[in-house]
Amino acid sequence: MNSNMRPSAWQPDARAFDGFAPLDRQLRFALQYAALAPSNHNAQPWRFLVNGDAVQILADRTRALPVVDPFDRELLISCGAALFNLRVALSQFGLAYSTAQDNRESWLAAGQRSNGYCWSQLAPG
Repeated sequence: MNSNMRPSAWQPDARAFDGFAPLDRQLRFALQYAALAPSNHNAQPWRFLVNGDAVQILADRTRALPVVDPFDRELLISCGAALFNLRVALSQFGLAYSTAQDNRESWLAAGQRSNGYCWSQLAPG
């Protein structure tokens, strides 16, 4: 492999993480790892929203697979895998986080907050 090649989206370079960058940029960097999470038929049924010190992982129902997953069970499991990858990345880069559950928004699969803290919301199954 040519060492001058730029890593692809499937191979984020952890050495490029800037711990002095604004928090939203650090979160966007960590999301590169969240996006690598496994999903049913590689549908990647999530969307990420970064708002300051928070990341929301939304279930993207336009990528749902109603024939093989009529109750969105695997869709939510896939969103959970993305959340897990994000939590691992945040830990790897030394960003503290905490999690809490909020069932008020059925469209919200998960959310993260990291300013030293991170929150998580899982939609009702």
